[in-house]
Amino acid sequence: MYNKIYKLTIFISIFFTIFSDLYAASTASSESITKVDEMDRSWFNVLSGSPSSAPLNTNYGFLIVEDSKFLSSYSRSGQRLWQTNTKAKIKDISISETEFIAVTNQNNQLQLINPSGLVLWTKSLGFTSLSAPFFGFDGRTFVRGINQLSCFGINGIQKWTIKTDNQNSLEPKLLNDGSIILFLEKTHDGKTCALRISPFGNVLEEIVFQGKVVNAFTCDSGIILVFSSGEIGMASIKADSSKETGLIYSKWINKNVKCTEYSSCRKLQATKYAIFTPGYLVVINTDKGQIEKYFNIPEITDNNYLFFESIDDKFVIAQNSSCTVYNLSGKKIKHIQMPSKSGKYKWEFSFFMNSGYLTFLSKDWTINSFKIISTSKEKESPTFSYYQSKKLISGYKSYITNLDYRPEKRTFGAESFNALKSGNYGIKEIDISNIVNTVINSYYESKTTASMNRDTFELISVQYNLADMENILNLIPLLQSHYFQQKIAYLLSVEDDKTMLLKLLNTVKECGYDPGGEILSQIELLVKRTNPKDQVILQSCADAVYEICRFMGRPALLSKGKEILGGLFYPQYDESTKKAARSAMQKLAELNM
Repeated sequence: MYNKIYKLTIFISIFFTIFSDLYAASTASSESITKVDEMDRSWFNVLSGSPSSAPLNTNYGFLIVEDSKFLSSYSRSGQRLWQTNTKAKIKDISISETEFIAVTNQNNQLQLINPSGLVLWTKSLGFTSLSAPFFGFDGRTFVRGINQLSCFGINGIQKWTIKTDNQNSLEPKLLNDGSIILFLEKTHDGKTCALRISPFGNVLEEIVFQGKVVNAFTCDSGIILVFSSGEIGMASIKADSSKETGLIYSKWINKNVKCTEYSSCRKLQATKYAIFTPGYLVVINTDKGQIEKYFNIPEITDNNYLFFESIDDKFVIAQNSSCTVYNLSGKKIKHIQMPSKSGKYKWEFSFFMNSGYLTFLSKDWTINSFKIISTSKEKESPTFSYYQSKKLISGYKSYITNLDYRPEKRTFGAESFNALKSGNYGIKEIDISNIVNTVINSYYESKTTASMNRDTFELISVQYNLADMENILNLIPLLQSHYFQQKIAYLLSVEDDKTMLLKLLNTVKECGYDPGGEILSQIELLVKRTNPKDQVILQSCADAVYEICRFMGRPALLSKGKEILGGLFYPQYDESTKKAARSAMQKLAELNM
């Protein structure tokens, strides 16, 4: 009996020993390090020049600077889409939500390039830029120097420039109302001082923060500030009906989070942001400042880490020696050993594309890309859909109003036109915009309000005629605003007067900015309801379509524009209309977009 028990005990002991070894081996295998040097490349290509800086992710792939002055765009599979010679050594680049590219160069110039690589304009700054240009609401581009900030509209007119005290190294940030926070070198009792500047160039507030600010991130509801103590807080603008509306305030402070100047932030949802600090990651609810997730990431501790990206509730973070992938629950999904910079790939820059590829740009001009995770983006079309209008940021709602009186004609005549055309008009834009907004709204209401007992033109007939409306429309291309471009789309949807239709289309030709595709959509409907014999309207539609597609450059807008133009070749249209459509198509082809 004793021998049987002893043998059984030995058997169980051996069984558990073997099981433990197998489990340990299995666990070690699941946490094993994947070496890039031993992975098969997913794709490979050769650049047309030496990469000058780290690539930037785009909706369709990535953007890089080659040989210092060539800007090149590549697809997710490494195919070159376009290359633009900016004709000067590039200093900094930024990409807007609608994929427009702002470039500053060593000649102290600012360039705007559309998503298809067409240089729309080049403007002299008159000062040395301190950091990368950045985009504000309504198509505005901002560039700062050591002691000034300048604002340019989407058509290249300088709206304003403002002198400031010397600024520190922190990049400016946008608040939730579209105003800009500039961090200054000067301090007050060791606390960071800043200026809050409106999108129209006037100083709204002089601010002293609660401590020394060492880092900051723009969010939907304000700015997350990182203080030297490691604590974080949110500065925001009240948007309710309280008497403090319009002033900056501290929305919350979180003393449990310890961030640094090396922290990075990524948006997960409208009120949920992930902040990575070498060694750990936190997920913050920006509505209340509460920590929703916290976990360590011991694999990445280098303050000079290469990147921190998020996709599909996954986080991809890399330093020179390793790349790691975690999910939102804090579980490590993959750990990758980076190749040696002096190894077979001799890489200089590395980045992660949201389609799941870890990519290396090498000194020998090669691109080597490796699939490391599957993502929702890999099957997504790399183009914008013109049907999906981008939400207009609420900046205009904060600053532009509808007047409760009818503006006098002189307020939107030659003086206003010349002021806008000359540029540097600053806060005058608010007054002019209020006037334009009021007159257009009145006109739109007159066109959409039916009554048996009154003329539908009654709301403006007492004071305004079509010549006055033409003066109003002359101002819109100079205001360079998505807000007013949308107004043009609204008017196209209700207008039946031929003279006004032509003026509306001419206004579109003066500024083809149509980020949501609303104008192009209305032109398509206008073509369908226009008499095929009305060559003047149809030819003007063809010209307007060309200007929108040339300016916007996006594949979806370009394809929709070609579809509209192609419809004008149908038998019911005469030769002059077909000639206009053919000319527009030819000009689009010559742009090589």
